[in-house]
Amino acid sequence: MRKILLLSSVFLSVFTSLLIARDYRSHRSEAFFMPQYISGKQFDFKDHTSVDISSRGGFGIGFGYNFTENFEIAGIFSSTNSSYLTTIKNNDGTLEKMSRNLYTSSMSAEATYNIFDDEFTPFISANFGFTYVDTGIHIEGNPGYCYWDPWWGYICYDNTYTSTELSYGATVGARYDFRDTLYLKGGVGMQYLDLKSDNTPFFTTYTITIGGRF
Repeated sequence: MRKILLLSSVFLSVFTSLLIARDYRSHRSEAFFMPQYISGKQFDFKDHTSVDISSRGGFGIGFGYNFTENFEIAGIFSSTNSSYLTTIKNNDGTLEKMSRNLYTSSMSAEATYNIFDDEFTPFISANFGFTYVDTGIHIEGNPGYCYWDPWWGYICYDNTYTSTELSYGATVGARYDFRDTLYLKGGVGMQYLDLKSDNTPFFTTYTITIGGRF
């Protein structure tokens, strides 16, 4: 009888510890850093104009909350900078090619579903937000502005064409939670940016996420 009670106690302790060990994410907040690589793509517009954006790197930072082991909501800020070649139509009807730098920054909300409740799990996520786009193209007739810096002298900025566009996308990948606070994620996704082009304005994105739970 004593042996049975002892074995039962050991089994209960092991079973309880396993249950506790499985509670990796539930009701815990997260902060993370997210390096990105985004594929290049050409977008076509009316009147034979186009924009050919180079592949580029970027980064994101964010905060999230795990309602369960499987479901998380996060807010993300991300930024990229790349070169692009554009073909524009002048007032006289001629086409002109020019090279410029493109800057974007995005604010988005993301919902993630972790398929398993273990430390290693595949996941799927969807995001929705807005992206600020700075084309780097100078606004003709607008001289921009300058200011005096005591260290660097006069610093000048052009006024350029900018816009804020709707963006959304989806990602699939895998996540691993370490026993303490650290976790790693890797994913590949499709990101849509409403550029009003003739072809579908989406990019392929590759991300590595390094985060901590608290």
